[in-house]
Amino acid sequence: MASVGRVQVRVFAVALLVAAGVAVAWAQKGRVTNPQEIADVLTVRDVRVEGDTVRATLVNHAPRRLTDVRLLIRHSWLWNNERNPGSDNPGRTDTYTLPDEIPAGGTYSLVYKIVPPLPRRSDGRFVTTVEVIGFTEVGF
Repeated sequence: MASVGRVQVRVFAVALLVAAGVAVAWAQKGRVTNPQEIADVLTVRDVRVEGDTVRATLVNHAPRRLTDVRLLIRHSWLWNNERNPGSDNPGRTDTYTLPDEIPAGGTYSLVYKIVPPLPRRSDGRFVTTVEVIGFTEVGF
């Protein structure tokens, strides 16, 4: 009976090691990275808003092409009177996935239509930023 228990423990230990190996492989394929690691691969520059369109340039610093590039487009609202802000903050955050890939060492011209458009108001202004929140490196 004791030998059956040892065999069960060994089988369980081997199963744990196999599961850990699979988890490591998955983590390496779709690992979580910090903002600096993302910026080392893909940067956003020249962000500007023209009417209801956000334009920017994305630069791929990697030697591999990037697909499934996901962006966080934040429209922060700054009140004219920050000491006494209103109760209706129109700021919002949009997420967007690029429809195309970015070639290795290449650039991508982002043209993002703001839908629905940001409201036109006189009690403050919007500041729009674009941040990379994810991507897939092809051939990694």
